[in-house]
Amino acid sequence: MGRGNGQAGDVAKYLSAIGASSLAREDLVVALTRRNAGDPFDVDGLALLPDLLRMVPEDLALENRILPVHRSGDILFVAVPDGSPREGLEELEHLLGLRVEPVAVSEIDVPGLLVKAHQLLRRRNRSSAPSTAAASGGAVRGGPDLDHLGVPEPILSRLRAALSASPGLILLGGPAGSGKTTTMAALAGDFRRRGLRAVSFDRTHGVAALEEALEADPDAVLVDETASPAMASRALRAAVEGRRVLMAFQAPDALSALARLAALQVDSHLLATATKAGLNQRLLRGVCPDCADVRPEDPVVLEDLRLDGLLGSVPLRLGRGCSACGKTGTRGQVAVFEYGERSTDGGLREGFSPLVADALGKLVAGRISLSELTQEIPFTQILQAADRLNVRKISP
Repeated sequence: MGRGNGQAGDVAKYLSAIGASSLAREDLVVALTRRNAGDPFDVDGLALLPDLLRMVPEDLALENRILPVHRSGDILFVAVPDGSPREGLEELEHLLGLRVEPVAVSEIDVPGLLVKAHQLLRRRNRSSAPSTAAASGGAVRGGPDLDHLGVPEPILSRLRAALSASPGLILLGGPAGSGKTTTMAALAGDFRRRGLRAVSFDRTHGVAALEEALEADPDAVLVDETASPAMASRALRAAVEGRRVLMAFQAPDALSALARLAALQVDSHLLATATKAGLNQRLLRGVCPDCADVRPEDPVVLEDLRLDGLLGSVPLRLGRGCSACGKTGTRGQVAVFEYGERSTDGGLREGFSPLVADALGKLVAGRISLSELTQEIPFTQILQAADRLNVRKISP
């Protein structure tokens, strides 16, 4: 009890107040669970609270063998096996903003209790909410249509070919708010429309939920963000075992998403074997159609971007600002994408189509403004595109 964090005194006072200060560790866990108020369920003689179990993400609990047994104010008591590492407890403290007090036990089967408890939780969820997606994952039908996301046809056809040709892993990268979740939902719907069984997971699901779903032998697995090494490793094994697997990460591009996955300590050989392609995206503000004005861009701006030769004579659309757009000149969002397939050097540069290519096409089509493009697209990509294309002219 107590990890040198200054809270041992508070814990001792609390245990003394409830008459539990002299109990053995296993007895203390039992005593703490009996003090819980609410609707507990019995797991091997322990009265565990569903709300406490849900406080600790399932993947974090299983990986670090953390069983929450009681809460008093800002102190969360957890049972852990003797000799368990402290890193998971520190991660949990940071996640919850609570003080986590471990009770090290040797006779209580913490991993077994965790598995049984979460199985009971899933059964409760299914019986109490039959109209929602099961805890083991699954997207609701009728989501966004992949054809309506604005993915350029060359990228869309290659992406669909990669998803259809053979099993493997496709990574999706993009910063927060870039529309990755919408794209994942559209991809799941596309699988189902083609008669394939797809299951979807987000950061709230743990490896036990994935294992349960894999027992039904789905054709595709979609994981929208995970920080769990166990979840990442199991999804990667599913790709090697013959399933289509898509994993999304908050990352500046697909190659960085690949690095995020590697940082979760997955098997490097399996990662190299499974990875097929990477998709990356951004959401840009669209030009307001009600107040759009067509005019050439400032020549000085184009010269600074080295785009004067490419766009100097092209009229571009820019919103003036009206009541429909709140005087901003922008309305709605336009997604831009880049795509690359696994190359021999281990990167995702085979047949690479960069963000700037899609963005320039949508700029010329009048869907976004140049200022929006320069704010959201990496500046190096703009300059590289300018160097490649500055001898060409694009007609409006």
